[in-house]
Amino acid sequence: MSKRNDNRELFYTRTFNAPRERVWDAWTRPELFGRWWGPKIFSVPLVKTDLREGGSYLWCMRSPEGRDFCNTGEFREIVPPERIVFSQKFADTGGRVLPAAEFGLPGDWPPEILVTVRFGTKGKKTIMTVTESGIPEEMRGPASAGMNESLDKLAGVVEEDLVSTAGESDSVDEFVARKVLPEFQPVVAMLRELMREEAPGAKEVIAYGIPAYKGKKLIAVINPTKNYVTFGFGRGAEFEDRYELLQGEGHVSKHVKIKKTRDIDRNVLRYYIQQAVRLDEESAKN
Repeated sequence: MSKRNDNRELFYTRTFNAPRERVWDAWTRPELFGRWWGPKIFSVPLVKTDLREGGSYLWCMRSPEGRDFCNTGEFREIVPPERIVFSQKFADTGGRVLPAAEFGLPGDWPPEILVTVRFGTKGKKTIMTVTESGIPEEMRGPASAGMNESLDKLAGVVEEDLVSTAGESDSVDEFVARKVLPEFQPVVAMLRELMREEAPGAKEVIAYGIPAYKGKKLIAVINPTKNYVTFGFGRGAEFEDRYELLQGEGHVSKHVKIKKTRDIDRNVLRYYIQQAVRLDEESAKN
């Protein structure tokens, strides 16, 4: 379902018969993203995604006539598994930004479109909303039709049995070596050590494309960006926060941001981890 308002925004809401983690993966894992992005008669020859705040992407879809239509932009917010916010511009296959007119698209286009994707839950289902801000009036009909066809394809991907849910076979050690900036690797090492000490029963995996810790449910995630490391808690909104360090707009998860190991006392981090573990253990009893 899609709807419009008078502020050049398009809204889409879909309910998927699939867990939120699976829908998140379909947005963030290139091998899955390429299976649904674009209208139904388009293929996707190129997907490059640097999934971190400040990271860039290049997504190209190809028409039946063989013409490539590419988008590029920057990830502004990544809050696993609740929200992704990114800018969007038109580009060629090399990532060079092009005006909309280059593709024959009419209207007064802004320098970039802002896209916000939110992932909610209802029982075992996922309720996803997408907001596109800045699309000119002349293109809102075609843009809405194209997005709805994409979301139809997304439903087919996330609701089939062949989709894996986490990429758990990936090594966290390899992730740290390849994707964490050297200056932030000591922070990640500290957080992993604290999780081993305070949550020995949690399983360390790659989920949502980043290191995560699972008990009965998601306990915590470590999300490195180019500016800091986010240490997030799946039920952080329920924590007592005597140190007033928790951040985030979500009604469920909260996080702290860390640049150096000395930024936050280890006992403060233990205080948050212990609450996360306790809440997970309580959920296992219910």
